[in-house]
Amino acid sequence: MQSPTFQPRVTSQSKLRVTKILDKASELSGIRITRLAQIRKLPFKILCDVNTALVQESAYGTFTFGPVVDYRKSDKSYVPDSPLRRLKSGKMEKNLNILVGYRKKEGRFFTPSSAGTDQGFQAHLANIFPSVSRRDIRFMSDLLYPISDYSDGDQSGMNRSANALQDLFMGCNVHYLLVFMERSYGYVLDTAWSNREKYLEKILVRGGAVPWGDSTTKRVATWLQAVFLQFGMFATEGANEAKLLPYHENRTVMLGTDDGFMGFVPNSAASRQCRYWTYAPYEVIT
Repeated sequence: MQSPTFQPRVTSQSKLRVTKILDKASELSGIRITRLAQIRKLPFKILCDVNTALVQESAYGTFTFGPVVDYRKSDKSYVPDSPLRRLKSGKMEKNLNILVGYRKKEGRFFTPSSAGTDQGFQAHLANIFPSVSRRDIRFMSDLLYPISDYSDGDQSGMNRSANALQDLFMGCNVHYLLVFMERSYGYVLDTAWSNREKYLEKILVRGGAVPWGDSTTKRVATWLQAVFLQFGMFATEGANEAKLLPYHENRTVMLGTDDGFMGFVPNSAASRQCRYWTYAPYEVIT
């Protein structure tokens, strides 16, 4: 699983969307729907169409959690809470082998150029959490991710915002998947910025494009692709063959770089801030 990305939603924020969800479900099903209990009984196809419509109407720079996360041949297609909270509480099928990873500094992909200042960062957080108080938005900016922790000159603000958004959207998902799955393995990719996309494309996409003559990228991508294939085909036996270390044994993940396998390193996605995002003390329940 590469970079599992979900956006947490607090109860107060979700309530603002209930009417829109009910209206959209009524429109697409042809049935007047006034309660969420009715939505839970809808076929998967309609739920999926509702989810698609909600995503299309999302604000730029946000990731929409809709009523569908996974396909089930029953009424269980409806998922009642944000994925992050369900992961933290262990509400998933745990008896699986899972290999999950992310790219270092991946938060840059989630961060608008306007988020390099306190004001811009707070404005973006307010866009993500429109029902959260200004006091809590300031807490996220000033205390949870203080800019003083990022002493990189002109890039301090952007690095702070990128780190926060990586935790929020993806990093904490990686962390809790590794912690709560019974047989989990992790990896992190740390490559040159100019090489990031072609590196991942070659690994994950059959026939992925790599420039002619780029022998290093081909060699490294082939190595990691072999790891993924071994794991996917043979699970635990494949993990042993690929020399992956179970996460529960030492809390480390495999490091892949432009030069290939570089050993095992501590999981940087295991952020102390994940606890805050999961328990959502900023949530206002009415």
